[in-house]
Amino acid sequence: MTVSNMGGNWFPVTAIVSGRFSSTCVILEHFSLFRMSSLRLSRAFLGSQKRLMSSTPKPKLHKFVLFAPDTKDSARSTVQKQHREAIAPFVQSGVVKVAGMTVTPESIESEEAAVKPFGSCIIYEAENIDVVRKMVESDIYYTSGVWDREKLVLVPFLPVTSFP
Repeated sequence: MTVSNMGGNWFPVTAIVSGRFSSTCVILEHFSLFRMSSLRLSRAFLGSQKRLMSSTPKPKLHKFVLFAPDTKDSARSTVQKQHREAIAPFVQSGVVKVAGMTVTPESIESEEAAVKPFGSCIIYEAENIDVVRKMVESDIYYTSGVWDREKLVLVPFLPVTSFP
């Protein structure tokens, strides 16, 4: 491949697999070539990033299931908006993997059936159960008495299948 100099040392961009040059790549941006000095700088930066990442290992995360039945006279609808707003950042960050409302069996018997809330089921991913317990105890469903604290179940969960 012939490449014009254009005032510097230019080389074709090449993919590296296991430390070997495997094939020439075409980058469809402004340039398909990089200066060799930029390539050396990039490799040096990536090398330092790998060392930095390997020196600070990520904590092992575990999954936990919360089953939280509602109290008999639950005021779920009055605080539902606040609950959803408070849990949204945990969903976006990946701490909450799956969350939803459990309903009575009659709620799904027909399309016309009224949906009757029974409680909540949430799957969390965190370092330990204490972190999750603090999240649960600060949830407005917990603090306002929507969830029945006496029947609440929070346990570690070892899934066999992948999450959606």
